[in-house]
Amino acid sequence: MIDFIYKEDDIGIRLLSDFELSGGYPSWFSDMEVHQYNSHWAIPKTFREIENFVSGLSDDKSQVVFAVYSVSNLKHIGNISLQNIDYLNQCAEIAFLFGEREYWGKGYAKKASKIIINHGFQYLNLHRIYLGCLEINIAMKNLSVSLGFFQEGVRRKSIYSNNEFFDVIEFGMLKDEFS
Repeated sequence: MIDFIYKEDDIGIRLLSDFELSGGYPSWFSDMEVHQYNSHWAIPKTFREIENFVSGLSDDKSQVVFAVYSVSNLKHIGNISLQNIDYLNQCAEIAFLFGEREYWGKGYAKKASKIIINHGFQYLNLHRIYLGCLEINIAMKNLSVSLGFFQEGVRRKSIYSNNEFFDVIEFGMLKDEFS
């Protein structure tokens, strides 16, 4: 039985642990479609590197990483995190890694995001949550806007991928803007 910190509809969320290493999670790092819009793909990950990352999370106060599950079949479908947590300035970056492609476009990322954003504002006492996404990542831009993030700026040609530079669109949300 899996113990979830949060459970709502068909979404279950728990802290990422060694338990997830036995499933499909390690293979996500070698799936180019999963990583086409983020930086995870740029550095190949061995199982040992992934294992070390997961085991180091308990001592790392700068981030909290959650495993997202489909409750109906107890399948680990992605991770969502608050990282670069700055407790002094009360802000953090939200980041996503959904590796099970058959769950894409079904609302899991949006539901999980709302839970994690609420966690950041209510339990970590954050004032601001932000993210950046490649200009060509239409799904992430749409998700950001649907969650209530505001576009704050553009880092021009700041990410090099597939032999070209891309803009990164910056989004942010303040605690009193979350509903």
